[in-house]
Amino acid sequence: MAKAVVLLSVGRNPVSGRARMARAETRAIEMAVASFGREDVFGLHASPEISPVLREYLGLGLACIEHMQTRPGEDALPSLIERLRQIGPDLVFCGQTAETGRASGIVAYACADALQSPVIANVLSVTREGNDFLVVQGMGKGRHRQLRGPSPVVLAVDAVQDGAPIPSMANIRAGRIDVTHAAGNVAPTTSPALDVRPARVRPKKSFRGTSSTT
Repeated sequence: MAKAVVLLSVGRNPVSGRARMARAETRAIEMAVASFGREDVFGLHASPEISPVLREYLGLGLACIEHMQTRPGEDALPSLIERLRQIGPDLVFCGQTAETGRASGIVAYACADALQSPVIANVLSVTREGNDFLVVQGMGKGRHRQLRGPSPVVLAVDAVQDGAPIPSMANIRAGRIDVTHAAGNVAPTTSPALDVRPARVRPKKSFRGTSSTT
């Protein structure tokens, strides 16, 4: 099964309003394919209908995208989480926030909580080093830090500011989109109730890092 999963959403051009590849997801695909290779990266998308944008994502190097069909108005997050549990990937990539809808930025944290994995936000790059992964995280104002640790981990990727990459027609023809039906009996995710208690010492995260400025 895939070693890396990229959660895909449909973006929207802020000027024309037309559907497009989400900038953060294009960056995530580039990172995943560079780290794992084309055959070990799996795209995952959930929505009621298949968008033509998914074929454009294939053009960036994904060998396969699974489109989970959901009912209109249904929250896709529980089905995505259940599918991730079944796959058990080393890394989960997703955009920092969506370009449409509520854009709450909660997807990465909900997936990490369900998978009992660390989550790293504002990811700028990731490389493999043996059994570990080296992640560069943006800290704002030109600062960044390097984090090193084992899988599994959820990575929330920053959107690129420059032009979007051009999909390859050869990759589009070589890739495929598998359509499945989301399980209708998956329990919805809910925000946990606030639990106020005295602060306590927490265990260190599995990822360790050093800071620097560029």
